[in-house]
Amino acid sequence: MFFGFNTKVIGPKENKIIPDDFPGFTDGICSNGNQIALYSADKKSIFLINIDKLDWNRLKLAASENQKVQFRNILWIEENTKLLAILKNMIIIYSIESGEAIAKNGIESENNSYIDAVVHEGLIYVLHSQKTIRIYDTNLEKVQDVEIDYEPSAICNFGNIFVIGCQNGKVLIFEKGETFEKTNEFRATASPIENIQMTEDKLFISSKSDNVLWNNKFVPQFSVKSISQIIYTDPTLKFGLSLTQGKLYFHKIAKGNKSETSAVLPLNCDGLIEKPYFQWLDENTLRAFVVTPMKLFVIMFEKPADKN
Repeated sequence: MFFGFNTKVIGPKENKIIPDDFPGFTDGICSNGNQIALYSADKKSIFLINIDKLDWNRLKLAASENQKVQFRNILWIEENTKLLAILKNMIIIYSIESGEAIAKNGIESENNSYIDAVVHEGLIYVLHSQKTIRIYDTNLEKVQDVEIDYEPSAICNFGNIFVIGCQNGKVLIFEKGETFEKTNEFRATASPIENIQMTEDKLFISSKSDNVLWNNKFVPQFSVKSISQIIYTDPTLKFGLSLTQGKLYFHKIAKGNKSETSAVLPLNCDGLIEKPYFQWLDENTLRAFVVTPMKLFVIMFEKPADKN
């Protein structure tokens, strides 16, 4: 049992479904129902995988071979009909139907880079290393540049509230109304912020030095004292994942005023990625995707049926 859930590891999914020329997985994954998108270790391909049928579709990368290609994130947009890829020096929109790039926008200087992005109400909010939030429409036409005071490192949003984490450990709160304006600022951690997730009433911020849960008034509730940085949580902020010495640990967040820790399921993980993916299928079923260089694990967490 895992915090009241029965667990089942499906996988590893390997060999028979991995193309012969597949160069291995890397740390990018997002999910749309039973379809996940992830990019390859050589940074040249994005793969779409149907979890039920286990078939693969490779999207072509719209970047020249001599360009330094570094994926930063991939996101579904426009009711999951398109995929947004964030690269170091380019953002690209792919059509899922055709598998082709249909829009792209690049950075002029090799010294600058895109960091991360979120999508909200038809606009794409992209962090830029030059202390800027660049706002694009879904054709990648620039709508607005918003200057900020610090170099950004992570972004998330819940509705019209946007949270930007920075390299100096500070957090900036922006709200989208008639304008896009900063409404709050505070120091959250002692080192660069690497992960931010948010629900209606909770905000989880993690770095190599701290894992802190905040309420919706941006007041810290407690510091999650785990054996390592919590690198990902499920969408409801109930569970977190951390990785130490090749072992995967699960944590229950917000149990009273502390977190519980449970040792990892015995996955045969070699080089676990930095961003696993959680997905609630219903209130009793949680699915997690864990990707290693040549393996895909699907972990099911199911609450046992009520005997009464």
